[in-house]
Amino acid sequence: MPGAFTDRKAQERYFAVYARILREWPVPSEELDIPTKFGPTRVRRSGPGHGTPIVLLHGIMGSSLSWYPHLAELAPRHPVYAIDSIGEPGHSVETVSASTDDDLAAWLSEVLAALGHEKVYLAGVSRGGYLALNLATRSADRIAGVIGLEPAGFAEISVPKFLLWSFR
Repeated sequence: MPGAFTDRKAQERYFAVYARILREWPVPSEELDIPTKFGPTRVRRSGPGHGTPIVLLHGIMGSSLSWYPHLAELAPRHPVYAIDSIGEPGHSVETVSASTDDDLAAWLSEVLAALGHEKVYLAGVSRGGYLALNLATRSADRIAGVIGLEPAGFAEISVPKFLLWSFR
């Protein structure tokens, strides 16, 4: 199954750390599980009920929790949604492979539609920046603006070189 843990022990260790980090989330939040054709997507919502929402997309090998240091600043003024991207560690479960750029755009579009807002700001770092820009180039219907911090994915890379870089 796409997006699965290698074994039960690895999953338990990961989610124990996840729970510990979640306790540091600086503002009240609620968890949403949004069904998509690629599998359920976990979204953490914080902030008020008014204003144009900010949707946060994390980098590769991360989760929505990577945004916790920034929530105290963002959440008082905007609804904020932090997504556990499919195919990455976290509580989203990829049941159908989202292997193409079109698939990834369709997945994110389904998530945004389920949030129910007319427009949202997308903010993403690394792979998250790529996901935001990938959707924006295909359909800007629900997008008020995009911030891509070092967006990845726009060029071919050598997997062995990337892995060496990431482990350093």
